[in-house]
Amino acid sequence: DDYQAVLKPFRDFVDLYDWPLHPGQMPAYVDCLARADSKWLAFIDLDEYLVPIYGSSISAILSQYDLPYISALCVFWAWFGSDGAECYEPVPVPLRFKLRVVDNCQVEGGPHFVKLIVRPERVVRDLASCNPHRFEPKQGMVNVDENYKVVIEGNPSYESTKIIQLNHYYTKSREEWAIKVKR
Repeated sequence: DDYQAVLKPFRDFVDLYDWPLHPGQMPAYVDCLARADSKWLAFIDLDEYLVPIYGSSISAILSQYDLPYISALCVFWAWFGSDGAECYEPVPVPLRFKLRVVDNCQVEGGPHFVKLIVRPERVVRDLASCNPHRFEPKQGMVNVDENYKVVIEGNPSYESTKIIQLNHYYTKSREEWAIKVKR
């Protein structure tokens, strides 16, 4: 997909590393945490969109969680399906798929999947502790949800998306789903 040409206009904002391990997602996360020089860091997939619900921006929301004991903000997934679309259309994903999915585990009380926006210096940075759905906080730190409730397990049995959510466009159209399954 010629990612180098796509990223070229953003070279002042993007660091690109040719990762040698395949598959190597989790080791890449550990490496990223080790290199991190940002206050907050999130591992967001290409089919996910971080969406502020209440507040002017993501940075404004994160400023509310800039407390000395918070290691990460847990952001709940909102799943979106195909909306019955059969084929790809050259329209932005959030405009193509507007119907949110309610799956059985959500109806029955969990688990509800989260991704974390972490403070890199406040989480354990080893392979065993590194997972985008659960980073282990360092001693004296906690991961919290948007209501400041401590989240111990990676995927809680409740959901809260009044302030921020992560829209996960898992299937997209039938055509796009077939391509994803082949990978």
